[in-house]
Amino acid sequence: VTEPEGITALLRGMMGRKDSNELMRESTIPQLFILGKHDGYLPLEKAEEMVAAHPQAKVAWLEQSGHMGFFEEPEACAAAIRDFMKQEN
Repeated sequence: VTEPEGITALLRGMMGRKDSNELMRESTIPQLFILGKHDGYLPLEKAEEMVAAHPQAKVAWLEQSGHMGFFEEPEACAAAIRDFMKQEN
C-alpha cells in the first residue's frame, strides 16, 4: 500500500518533468509502449494519440489493465516484452 504523501510526491514529480517525446521520436533505440486500455491516468483517447505520434514504437495493449499493467496482467506484460525482444534480435 502506498502512502498518500508518496502518491502526491510522485504525481508532482511527473507533472514537473520535461517532455521527452521529441527525443523518443528521434531515437533509433527500439521502443515498446505497454498500455492498459482502462488507464485512469492516461485515458484511452490520449494513449491512442501518443501511439499515433510515435510510429517508430511498438505497442502492446493490455486489455484488462489500468495504469499498472505489470501488476494487473503480469503474464501479458511479460509476453509483450518477450515478443518485443525476439523481434529486435
